Amino acid sequence: MMVAKAEMSAIEMEKATSDGEVVLGAGDEEDDDDVVLPGYRFHPTDEELVTFYLRRKVAKKSLRIEVIREMDIYKHDPWDL
Repeated sequence: MMVAKAEMSAIEMEKATSDGEVVLGAGDEEDDDDVVLPGYRFHPTDEELVTFYLRRKVAKKSLRIEVIREMDIYKHDPWDL
């Protein structure tokens, strides 16, 4: 039985853990069209924040969904953040 290319890449990329978190497999290349959001429960680990979100931010690669908003924290009171 043939598996469609999109289905095959999804099968290869996604690995569900016991808590339902979806993570990238080791050595998988990131594709802008099929980005799996690591930590999207949303309680990312420090490693996920640095290796995925911050690295994409520095490279100026946007996500389809604005998960982490940018804002000027000096324009708001601390209890409003």
